[in-house]
Amino acid sequence: KITVNRGSVYNAANGRFTAPITGLYRLKYTFLRDDDSSANVTYFQVYKNGVAWSEAGGASYTSAGTTNYSVTTNETIVSMNANEFLTVRLIGGEIYLDGSGVYHSVIFELVG
Repeated sequence: KITVNRGSVYNAANGRFTAPITGLYRLKYTFLRDDDSSANVTYFQVYKNGVAWSEAGGASYTSAGTTNYSVTTNETIVSMNANEFLTVRLIGGEIYLDGSGVYHSVIFELVG
C-alpha cells in the first residue's frame, strides 16, 4: 500500500526508487518478520542500479527464532545521480503481509 509518493519516485511495477535529481538520498526501511517463517533469519539487501550496495546500511538481517515476530529496520545515505535507482530485496526468510500495509514502511528522500 503506497500512502505518499511525491514526484512518483517509487514505481510499484518494478520496486524502484528513482532519484529525480542528483543529490544525497536517505533510504530507510522497516519490515515485520513473519512468525510462521521456517527460516531463522530474515535478510534484506539494498541494490543501486541493480548492483548490491555494500556501503554502511546496505544490508539488514533479523534472527528471532521460528515462532516470533520481529522488526528489522535499517537506513543508509546514498549519493545518486538523476535517474539512478535503488531497490530493497528480500534475500531470505519471510515478511508478514496483509492488506493494511501498517507493518512496513520505506522512506526515500532527498537530504542534500
